[in-house]
Amino acid sequence: MDNAIIHSECSMILLGILEIDSEKGRIKLEIADNGKGISNVDKELVFKVFYQNKDSFGKGTGLGLSVLASLAPAWRRYIHC
Repeated sequence: MDNAIIHSECSMILLGILEIDSEKGRIKLEIADNGKGISNVDKELVFKVFYQNKDSFGKGTGLGLSVLASLAPAWRRYIHC
């Protein structure tokens, strides 16, 4: 959520619970902000190690989403944007 806070206007963040499946032990969450969004090109790249787009270059390491995407399958989870 750090990225959502950094790149949103007025730091407006919405966290929604879309679905709860108690039988399977799953919760589907959605995180949204009021930032400019992720371009279609960047959507293909944001989970790559060290990737930063030109607007955020130098504001982080480019590791957060790649680490999360790498760990998600081990937890039997899925992440996308």
